[in-house]
Amino acid sequence: MTMQPLPGTVQKPPQKPSEWRRFWEQLTSAHPTVQDATLRQQIQFAAAISLALMVLIIAAISAILIVRGGRFTPLEFPLIGLVVLTLICYGLIRSRNYRIGISLQIWGFGAVGFLAIGAGSNNPALALGASLIPAYILASLLLPLWEMISLVTISILIIALFGAPGVSAGQMGAVIGSLTTTGALLAIGVAFRNALEQQRLAELDEVNRQLRQIQATLEQRVEERTDELRTATFRAARHASQLQTIAEVAHTISLVSDLDTLLKSVCNLISERFGFYHVGIFLNDEAQEFTILRASNSEGGQRMLERGHRLKIGQTGIVGFVAAQGEARIVSDVGADAVYFDNPDLPDTRSEMALPLLVGNRLIGVIDVQSTESAAFSDEDIDVMRTLADQVAVAIENARLFSETRRALREAEVIYNRFVAREWERITLERQQAGYRATPTGIQPLKESLDYPEVEAAIRSGKPVAGSADRPTLAVPLRVRGETIGVLHIKSPDPRKNWESNELEAIQRVAERAALALESARLLAETEKRAQREQVIGKVGARIRQTLDLDTVLKTAAEELRQALNLQAAEVRLGLTPAESRGRKRPAGRNS
Repeated sequence: MTMQPLPGTVQKPPQKPSEWRRFWEQLTSAHPTVQDATLRQQIQFAAAISLALMVLIIAAISAILIVRGGRFTPLEFPLIGLVVLTLICYGLIRSRNYRIGISLQIWGFGAVGFLAIGAGSNNPALALGASLIPAYILASLLLPLWEMISLVTISILIIALFGAPGVSAGQMGAVIGSLTTTGALLAIGVAFRNALEQQRLAELDEVNRQLRQIQATLEQRVEERTDELRTATFRAARHASQLQTIAEVAHTISLVSDLDTLLKSVCNLISERFGFYHVGIFLNDEAQEFTILRASNSEGGQRMLERGHRLKIGQTGIVGFVAAQGEARIVSDVGADAVYFDNPDLPDTRSEMALPLLVGNRLIGVIDVQSTESAAFSDEDIDVMRTLADQVAVAIENARLFSETRRALREAEVIYNRFVAREWERITLERQQAGYRATPTGIQPLKESLDYPEVEAAIRSGKPVAGSADRPTLAVPLRVRGETIGVLHIKSPDPRKNWESNELEAIQRVAERAALALESARLLAETEKRAQREQVIGKVGARIRQTLDLDTVLKTAAEELRQALNLQAAEVRLGLTPAESRGRKRPAGRNS
């Protein structure tokens, strides 16, 4: 992660290491196989000590040779051997065998004092102290505790056993004491350092353990939040699908008016959206004795429909129970339900939900949903199905009312058409003329109806009929509300006339307008007659109400009716005829 600078601060570009530093790092760097950072630092320190020792020893040899005028003495040979040993140790330290190199370097450095004594050093105690004490210090820094103690113990034993030429017992005791004290202090320091390091490592392990525990807890929380988010997303998607299903059912209800088509569409839509095994819609019969399956989506449901499946209300199955009680019943395990009906057409049912179809307080049927899984219905499914059941119930009632209205409208149309036909039949009988004929010489009334085959065919079929090949005629029926009230019969002067489609269309339009005009004229005439009757009734009623005298009212009523209806005579009398009076008398022996 890249750290961003704080606002208001100037970020300095990183400084490149100098050439000398890069050169020094190349001289002291550990082998590429060494990955531990602490160990790499120890190796770099050991390599630096090796280089420093070589430089110091070479400088010492050079100074001695300058002082002695270039003459070698036995004292310089150990120093030269030490340079060679240090060079060998440096090479081992930079290789894979770095531990051997470090150990050899420190042990060799400690052996320098003994070599100096063997070469005839003038001050053996100084030689031993100058070589062993730095070796002890380097061992405490670079070697394990056991190897350091081994170095101290072995060196002191050699001194104690073999001593040194020219060194008194007191001086030797002082050397051994100082070496022992130095080694012990360094060993105690190394042990204390190791204990601190162990404690630090233990604390780091504890911190790492806590961090791992926190990481595991965080991962678990992240997993839980992810599961919750996944569950919430699934529920949101399912809820959106449920809302879409409700909207689609409402849309289907608004488009479909046929009851059977509506119920089938609703069953298929619910099954597709929710993945239910079986969806069926039952409607109660008029006697409220049976509830009858009217639509289903499953194969078993189709077989049930073919044989007219019905259930006894209140006696058979979950559907029959809901059809009687009017309350929803949701069964998570049908095997444990007391009223479950084991239908052989639906053998895979494991859970079932039946909801009543209510219109107000009136129970009209049941919507039945079955699943192949136990406890398949969630609270959201139940709420959505209740909403759908209410919509379906309203749609069924609307479809029933629409069907009844349409049936009533058809009956009214049939009655009205019969009335129109009787009225035109009456008008035809009352009129003196059957119609009119228009010719180039003028318009002539028809005394009799047209007696042509095409006219009779047009009246029977209600469609235009052309004449035979030798008769260029055309008969077009005049129709009002599906009833033929007359015929428009035309004849062409061309004996080989073939009626074109545009001519037929124009003649049909004229016939339609003529039929409408005739119907309008009939309605106007009836309206005028009705107005005249109302006027007569009003006039007679007004004259009658002018007096309250009984005789005057009777006289006025008879006279006004005779004049208004142009009658020869009009009688108004009170009471019943003798025959009617006898008919009104009670039979003998009957009590009132």
